[in-house]
Amino acid sequence: WTNDSFPLCDLPSDQDPRLNPRNTCMHYGYASMALVPIRSRERIVGLLHLNDRRKGCFDLDTLHLLEECAANLGRALIRKRAESDLLKADKLQSVGTLAGGIAHDFNNILLGVFGNISLAKEYLTKEHPSYALLEEAEESMSRAARLTKQLLTFAKGGVPVKKNVDLGALAKEIAQLNLAGSALKLVFRQAADLWQVEGDEDQLKQVFANLVLNARQAMPHDGHLFITLENANLGESSIDGLCHGRYVKVTVQDEGTGIDPKVFDKIFDPYFTTKHAGRGLGLATVWSIITKHGGHIGVVSKLGKGSTFNFHLPAAETLRQADSKTTVESLKTAPQPARILFLDDDDSICKLASRMLTRCGHSVETVPG
Repeated sequence: WTNDSFPLCDLPSDQDPRLNPRNTCMHYGYASMALVPIRSRERIVGLLHLNDRRKGCFDLDTLHLLEECAANLGRALIRKRAESDLLKADKLQSVGTLAGGIAHDFNNILLGVFGNISLAKEYLTKEHPSYALLEEAEESMSRAARLTKQLLTFAKGGVPVKKNVDLGALAKEIAQLNLAGSALKLVFRQAADLWQVEGDEDQLKQVFANLVLNARQAMPHDGHLFITLENANLGESSIDGLCHGRYVKVTVQDEGTGIDPKVFDKIFDPYFTTKHAGRGLGLATVWSIITKHGGHIGVVSKLGKGSTFNFHLPAAETLRQADSKTTVESLKTAPQPARILFLDDDDSICKLASRMLTRCGHSVETVPG
């Protein structure tokens, strides 16, 4: 703040503060100026900028009053952000209620089709004309299953099944897989001592797959996709909604078209999409998964310049080798015939189980329940 900006106008051109856009007011003859930061916790999120052509308009009492006003605005921006997050949560809960209601029946249908296709293939050689058709049907069912899994992310049953995960290896694998066949170049950076996270590996794969797909669609021709993973120690007020502690920070930055400011606040809403072939579940899924993991995601974007998604996930409390898939040697040997009682509330699933288990040499009795 200053009560007389005119002497600043006599500075050499290379020191002229008017080169800064926020100080162009000097050029228009404003003598008294005050810039008061608006803070959301410890971050500056805006400025109160007051000007007057008269000299000596500001004193310490006035500045203290302006600082109180700025503090109230900062607090208001925090309640507003919380309200926005609650609204998102309500929308996702509504989708979850819908998804949870149909998931059981739909999964039974998928299981019945999958199982019968698999059995049908067992009776055919790979050279049979119908074998390729059944494989195509299986691939279509796989896509349907992935969509169901995405919907279930919103349901109450989509609680993460956590284990220690090497997030760097997972991110790189999924990014390379989803960029295959495109002209985009992946620029991958990872801290040498990157902490593990405690999370659901399958759900975290969905996060990176959706963010990479989003970036790929934003850069239809070429460009760079930057993915950076680093350790972050957060204080009490570093990021709204996060407790202090150790986190892994992930940055996914593209050079794409950017996000239109008119729709910026809707990008994480379920079923909202700007793409003709989109379902509007990708970024909503990302937001839901990261939130359920106790993390936080944010985005900054500029039209024509690209978008940057930043998210934090809690680091694992204990540092141990990341859990890996294991094989059960006993499964390599032929199972001994057994008497099996199979219960399910869907008669078609009972019939399918009976056929499959009988084919394996077991004696099966089914009980629809």
